[in-house]
Amino acid sequence: MPCRHQLFSLLVAGMVAFTLIFLLLVQSQHQRKPLLQPQQPADFIPPTAGPVARIVHQSWRNADQIPTRFTAWRASWLSCFPAWNHWLWSDEDNLLLVRDKAPDFLDHYLRYTQSIQRADSVRYLYLYHYGGLYTDLDNECLQPFEHVLFSQAASQINKSIADYQSLSNCSVLLSSMRRSGRPGRRPYVENSLMFARRRGHPFWLTVLEAMAERAR
Repeated sequence: MPCRHQLFSLLVAGMVAFTLIFLLLVQSQHQRKPLLQPQQPADFIPPTAGPVARIVHQSWRNADQIPTRFTAWRASWLSCFPAWNHWLWSDEDNLLLVRDKAPDFLDHYLRYTQSIQRADSVRYLYLYHYGGLYTDLDNECLQPFEHVLFSQAASQINKSIADYQSLSNCSVLLSSMRRSGRPGRRPYVENSLMFARRRGHPFWLTVLEAMAERAR
């Protein structure tokens, strides 16, 4: 009997200790201040109101020295979206953007060892602060699709992906790519083509927050 009583006491003590540790961990998570504070900004415009961003964002190391192989593909976007603003960001522009608009992210941005990592991260700031469409320079636009983005007509989307009747209801659109040679695998989301109907959607800051957490 004494052994059973001692074992029971140890079990109760262990459960109490585990509970206290768990509560402390939960409390610390709630108290930790997010790096970029990805809460909905005060000036966030709902997807059914306000001006729509008509900007095509692209980037290259030096905006004045785009390789010839990219010029035709870039021209295709100018042709498909002639009424939109077309912004070509350089590495210098990107650094200034991070310093000015996301100083809390600057250390993580500079810590990346490869330029492609910096280019991949800063494109989310384009869409958060300005909205519009981001596309890689090696993407080609085969035909205009502005009417698909903004038309109020019912444009059916795969219901297993999103419960929307029309693309015009979407605040954020992401592209997906199928894995070559793996027909059974589900497509994965990739960031070479992304759209933000308006600036200020907190989704983009959430992505940057996750990237910063991984870089720690």
